[in-house]
Amino acid sequence: MVNKSQKKKPGKIYQLKISLQYCTPPIWRRVTVPNDITLPNLHRIIQAVMGWMGGHLHEFGTGSVSYGEIDPNWPEEDEYLRDEKSVKLNALLKKEKQKIRYIYDFGDDWQHVIELEKILSTDTASST
Repeated sequence: MVNKSQKKKPGKIYQLKISLQYCTPPIWRRVTVPNDITLPNLHRIIQAVMGWMGGHLHEFGTGSVSYGEIDPNWPEEDEYLRDEKSVKLNALLKKEKQKIRYIYDFGDDWQHVIELEKILSTDTASST
């Protein structure tokens, strides 16, 4: 039997709009994810919905701070980059309309904007 005080607090769901920049016509996707998703897991979702194959480096950013995969063989090359492994999306996006950037493939420089469109409760998300 589960004690009511032990029940997990309902989580939040983020509705995101992921837009590829500098394209005509506009290319974008709308997804919903748990607000506490880690950046590596969000990267995998973006790869799937945008049709990317995952063979290139990527980076998330907000303001002057960037997050990505740190190469253990070349850590000094990534001085400006913070390790994304344990960073959760809700640490970067807290309010609706906030945005972060996502860059995929530094050669082709595919720049995306990720906008937090709506914050939903898990109850709301399951009833829609």
